[in-house]
Amino acid sequence: MALKPCWQCQRLVSTEAPQCLHCKVPLPARNTQLCRECKNDVPAAATTCPHCGIPMATATATFPLPGRPKTIAYAALGILSAVLVLTMLIIMSRDQDDRRDDPKQLYLRQEFASRLQRAYDAAGFKYRVELLGEDKSALSIQSPEMNEALVNQMIAEQGGPLAARVSGLKWISFSNNTTSWNYNVDERRLDAPHQRK
Repeated sequence: MALKPCWQCQRLVSTEAPQCLHCKVPLPARNTQLCRECKNDVPAAATTCPHCGIPMATATATFPLPGRPKTIAYAALGILSAVLVLTMLIIMSRDQDDRRDDPKQLYLRQEFASRLQRAYDAAGFKYRVELLGEDKSALSIQSPEMNEALVNQMIAEQGGPLAARVSGLKWISFSNNTTSWNYNVDERRLDAPHQRK
């Protein structure tokens, strides 16, 4: 007993089986072939089907190849998966680009902090100005004399220009030895003071 693929589902079936065990389609007898047009048994040597008159080569050629719809579906699924993966990679790379800081913006923030420090030093104020955070997006101004009135005055004088002049600056932290005030530059909001540890 030999095995050969079923003409419809392409799974292996015995040559002596009357029908496919998997898809239940009738199988041609041993010395016959199946007309793909009318699905009747035709002698193996016949060139045309005695039932429908279609030439066997034409009937075979015009019938869609078994398994082809699956191949097309798998190809479409593969292409769709590739497009999805590429889209995700593009989105992730944009997120990483947003996190990476532009060297020019970083330079502007560093230059602003150093100019502010020099201005405070020239005016005789004992303020320490520095950039904080991994991306240097927070400006820290520390002084033993810092109080809430001074913080509000500094925000009124510099909060607006800071947002416009210093690209990428997100926070300004004002602090003395015991208390810290954080100003959100984007939202122009001063958070409640909190005690430093």
